[in-house]
Amino acid sequence: MTKRNRAAKVVFSLLTMKYTATIKKKVDFTRVYNNGKHFSGKHLVLHVLNENLIDRTPDAAIYSAKNTAIGNLKCNTMGNTHCNAIGNTQCIAMGNALGIAISKKAGNSVRRNRMKRLIKENYRQIEGQVKNGYLFVFTAKARPGGCAPGFYDIRREMVHLLTRAGACERPL
Repeated sequence: MTKRNRAAKVVFSLLTMKYTATIKKKVDFTRVYNNGKHFSGKHLVLHVLNENLIDRTPDAAIYSAKNTAIGNLKCNTMGNTHCNAIGNTQCIAMGNALGIAISKKAGNSVRRNRMKRLIKENYRQIEGQVKNGYLFVFTAKARPGGCAPGFYDIRREMVHLLTRAGACERPL
């Protein structure tokens, strides 16, 4: 590995979310949509599911570990994958899970990917002030033809939505 690659790897590891895993499966998105609460803003909609309120019986833990994000999430706290064991639900106790959904109505792939990057980066910066045990899904509202929101517009709205959801330990 060259010096340049090592430096890039170190910088990348500093910019990743430490306490939050990523929601990628449709089952998890629908679970948050169906069982959670939603809060709407001008540019974003936040769907929140408090994972601490879910049944923690052994059968539920095994089901969730096999079929949902809880068992498939990589625990980013120490970089290890101890949460992949069947029945082990430590990942939610250690942190949160974040999903981002953007419709094709929001624009072409360049615009959609920019929105994803803005949402991820803003969440990464305020991640330390968010309570643990939540599943978050941020959905960008479709604004075809309109101007896309900027970095600070997304940040202001994200802080407002997380505060309304009660997912912040202290006011941001």
